[in-house]
Amino acid sequence: MQKRIKKIKKLLENPQIRKILSRDNIIMIMTSLKIISQHLKDKKNKNRDYNIIATNSEKRQIKESLNHLLVIAINKSITPFLKELEETFSEISLWWNNNFANDLEIEKIANSIKRFVNYHVSVLESIKVTKNLVDRMEKLRNFSPPSFDLSRAYLEILQDDYSKNRKDKRLKKKKK
Repeated sequence: MQKRIKKIKKLLENPQIRKILSRDNIIMIMTSLKIISQHLKDKKNKNRDYNIIATNSEKRQIKESLNHLLVIAINKSITPFLKELEETFSEISLWWNNNFANDLEIEKIANSIKRFVNYHVSVLESIKVTKNLVDRMEKLRNFSPPSFDLSRAYLEILQDDYSKNRKDKRLKKKKK
């Protein structure tokens, strides 16, 4: 868990983050990370039987951070950088919620972020595949070697003969 927290801190220190998050949002997420880190340290230092329970203000802080990340995920284009930040923070928040808060709303928001990010990335990948297929179909549609022209002519002759034979058979049946 500490590795993930360090990963998020490193992402938040990256200059690219200023394009996505405001200074206040970065501070809010850092505050949430401090809460999660502190609970993690307390859990390691205390007896395993001792339960650490998150306060309402701590829960509210995590919810607020998650809500801001959800809004960003919905309103901004999800780059690999943003995807990594959103997914990692959601996973950490879920872990924290399961161990210290047991808040249904936190769970819903974190899972919503993960689902939305995955859906968005899937849609982007589908768009890329579709564009590739359209390009390939355009090339194939314009591809017309001379042998295709010969085949078309031969096919037309066959169709004409078939149509003529059917007409002849109908006429013979009518005469009988």
